Amino acid sequence: MKIHILKLIQKIIFLNAMVLTSMLTLSGCDPDDPKKENAPETITQVKLTFAPTDGSAAIVVTANDPDGEGVLDLLADKDIVLNGNTEYILSLEMFNGLADPNSDGYDIGKEVEEEGDEHLLLFGWTNGIFDSPQGNGNVDSRNDPVNYLDSDNKNLPLGLETKWKTASTGAISAGTFRIILKHQPGIKSTSSGAGDGETDFDISFTLIVD
Repeated sequence: MKIHILKLIQKIIFLNAMVLTSMLTLSGCDPDDPKKENAPETITQVKLTFAPTDGSAAIVVTANDPDGEGVLDLLADKDIVLNGNTEYILSLEMFNGLADPNSDGYDIGKEVEEEGDEHLLLFGWTNGIFDSPQGNGNVDSRNDPVNYLDSDNKNLPLGLETKWKTASTGAISAGTFRIILKHQPGIKSTSSGAGDGETDFDISFTLIVD
């Protein structure tokens, strides 16, 4: 009789342990886990459109990463060639080509705009390529000038739209143009910069002033 009771107690302990393990496993896979929401975006294409404010034809350049989070990085498909002494509005679009084009996960630019208080685009360039903004961008120093045309719901800059004026032709012929998208949930501020949060992408282009 004592043996049967001992076996019963052992079974109860074993079943309780299994239930506890299952509860912990389900808790660890909670789809509402905020850590999942704060994961970096999957971006396979970034599209830059430089639209001259005088209404002439826009210049479009893309960077592509066909394997998403694989070994390949986003690479520019060609150089950016802009006219000298010309003002442009730069618009940025981002896409996840691994997602269904009809799904919410395809247009990452829309998601970045909706979650503007968690994202920040930073820009760096060779000193002298632009008359405005002057300097070399805010990648190295967050408060250096960039002409942001958009902001988040806290009135902090976002960077999906910016304004640029190239230097006069002959002043400088070529340089680099770098764009970084930072994911900064809960830490975006007036001083947060390239060293804060996760990097969604970091792309460098050759920029030529023709």
